[in-house]
Amino acid sequence: MSIAGAPPTISVTMATYNVAPYVAASVESVLSQSFTDFEFIIVDDGSTDNTRKILQHYADQDTRIRLVFKSQNGGLAAARNDAIVIARGDWVTFLDGDDIFRKDMLEKAVSAGQAADADMVLWDFTTFSDETAISTSSTSSRLATIDGDDRSALLALPAFAWTRLIRRDALLQHKIQFANGLTYQDVPPHWVQMTALNKIALVSERLVFYRQQPNATTAKTSWKRADYFHILDQVAEYLRTSGLEQVYGDILVQRQLEAWAGVYDIIDPDLKPRVLDMITNRYSATHTEYIRSNKPLRWRARTFFKALNGQTSAKLALALWTNTRQLYRWLSKIAVTA
Repeated sequence: MSIAGAPPTISVTMATYNVAPYVAASVESVLSQSFTDFEFIIVDDGSTDNTRKILQHYADQDTRIRLVFKSQNGGLAAARNDAIVIARGDWVTFLDGDDIFRKDMLEKAVSAGQAADADMVLWDFTTFSDETAISTSSTSSRLATIDGDDRSALLALPAFAWTRLIRRDALLQHKIQFANGLTYQDVPPHWVQMTALNKIALVSERLVFYRQQPNATTAKTSWKRADYFHILDQVAEYLRTSGLEQVYGDILVQRQLEAWAGVYDIIDPDLKPRVLDMITNRYSATHTEYIRSNKPLRWRARTFFKALNGQTSAKLALALWTNTRQLYRWLSKIAVTA
């Protein structure tokens, strides 16, 4: 596709893969934005359903759409990285092929970014599973209580790429890319953005609707859950090479402990020994010291590691918690079928 004229203000990028039932709603949520000075880069990652036919239909009607059809599936991260390379806008944002922008999202975001002369703009989201139940009315946002200069608080926010608008120059300057081949690929760039960018503006509104799908990767108990270990390894390397370990080390240790315990808890039982090996290979005296302190840590994670280190009371507490949860789930199933 030939490109003429001045670069647009925003490059909206979307990665798609076999999302035919949902992609039309996602595309239309972009094309119907109140702010119109954007290009819409859609990288289809080797879909085998009707996704490409649907995308081509919209591209034939709207010249702002730039389609890239990949011959083989390379993963969400690779598709997003490909889109960044060809983006022309002053700003770049992301959307998955099954999620939906609020109609004024781009307008709200770019106005906030320009007014604050920011490198990045953050906004909130809400979840949905049924498009007919989406509410476009404004609801309270966790961002209303956060200071944009409090980087520790910003790091605690979900890492979803579609909750931010970033200056393209900043993306290129800091070489921000998504983690290829891994689930949770949003996390390493999230850490770079929150710790390296200069000014971050906040829009305390829920501007994206995040579709909940039971078959999504993050809803499964397969070995892909263990990708989180490698993702946090990348974050640790970034902090080390950037000289930021002293500043953000405690936050990383907290994330590691909570993520490791969480993966062990949810992954298939036959995979738990492998996860335990991964924990053992990464666990250090720093983690023990953190657990023994009064620093922030979820009860489940603190109890898990105390039990792992042989504390009898922690083992009993963990067993009671696990059995209670199983009983609750069993009773809930009975209630649903009754």
